Amino acid sequence: MPKTKKTKKTAGATPTTPKITAQIKNQQNSEVELDITIPQQLIDQVYQDTLAKLAKQTEIKGFRKGSAPTKLVEEKLGKDFILRKASESILTIAYLQAIQQTKITPITDPKLTKAVTPPQGSWQLTFIIPVLPEIDLPKDYLYQIAKKVKNQTKIITPDDAKKDNTKKDPQLEANKKLSDIFSTLLEISKVKISATLIESETNRRMASIFDQLQKMNMTVQDYTKSKGITPEQLRDQISRQITEELSLDFLLAEISKRENITVPDQEVEKILSTHAHDKDHPPSQQEKTYVKSLLQKQKVVTFLLEQVDKQNVIVTP
Repeated sequence: MPKTKKTKKTAGATPTTPKITAQIKNQQNSEVELDITIPQQLIDQVYQDTLAKLAKQTEIKGFRKGSAPTKLVEEKLGKDFILRKASESILTIAYLQAIQQTKITPITDPKLTKAVTPPQGSWQLTFIIPVLPEIDLPKDYLYQIAKKVKNQTKIITPDDAKKDNTKKDPQLEANKKLSDIFSTLLEISKVKISATLIESETNRRMASIFDQLQKMNMTVQDYTKSKGITPEQLRDQISRQITEELSLDFLLAEISKRENITVPDQEVEKILSTHAHDKDHPPSQQEKTYVKSLLQKQKVVTFLLEQVDKQNVIVTP
């Protein structure tokens, strides 16, 4: 158990924060398995920081709130309780140090698969960290897409046009074409996505469905029964859908990089300027990043639609 002693307060990893050790154990399938050893000194330091914060919020008879000695606060709250409170900060500091040391670039939250946390001594952790997948996109992807899409499109002769007086909806036609482009892009490419990422996104989507069903006073069993499937089949369907969505997002990002499709900051600012923002609360970096990603995706979609039309391919009658 951490010993009660005075230490310099720190907020996260600083030059005075004891260092962890990190080692990449395995790296494959767009995932990195990372072993981390957290020294006793770091555990003790974060424990003392947490105790000091809790002391400011704790009331003990005979003392003003927040003025009681930390020793009395520790006796009242219990070391196990304080350590549980400190654990989140310990893991966060250790994880941030580990990815800096190993130069890993995560694309989502890690999955903790092993935690050995004895009362005394160092802690041993293992994380599975999803990273960007390897993407196999053919060099002639535009030609391949155009060939497939144009051969799927019915050729309208003058005689056909006379027979068919039905007015075509341009938007429906464009949506159909884009759908064909996306499906072909997925068909001719290979994207190996982290299973941990797919599982995480599937869990998030399932939780959202559960919340919606609860509001309608429905159970998952009732919902899946009405659809003629089992809860397991529903999860499988969502998992496949997420895999396709993520694959497409990664492919569009790869095309953007390959074709040097960029979004200047001025375009982002122009979009954000059309939305009301408090002068004291300008758009956050997160908002700017989100808008930039949407604009980037729109530009790639426009590029695909235009370039597929320009490809000189032979259409099979």
